[in-house]
Formats: sequence, structure tokens, C-alpha cells
Amino acid sequence: MNVAASNVLGRANTYGYRYAAAPDASGQYQGVALAPSAPRMLFVGVFISINKKASGNTEVAPD
Repeated sequence: MNVAASNVLGRANTYGYRYAAAPDASGQYQGVALAPSAPRMLFVGVFISINKKASGNTEVAPD
């Protein structure tokens, strides 16, 4: 079983800025902050192996 979480405390992360291709009337390039689409992430994964014959052997390639 795997569990992973990011930004548990809910901080406002900024990964950089995207700037306009051309300057505005005052000569400044307008920028927009790049932020994640979701404030938090939680992943829970369960890996199940179904084998009718016996437990898996990683030393031999499957048929």
C-alpha cells in the first residue's frame, strides 16, 4: 500500500511567473503567477497481485 501527500499545510505555492509577449502602454511586461491547479494532493494506492498457482517468483520470467 502506498500513501503520498503534498502541501499538507495548505501553503500558497508559486512555481514561477508567466509574462506577456509584448509590453503594455507603460513598457512593463505583465506577469501572472503560476500556481498548482489543486491546493493539496493525496494519493492512496493499493497494489494487488492475483495468482492462482503459487506465490510469485521474481527469478523466473513468466510464460
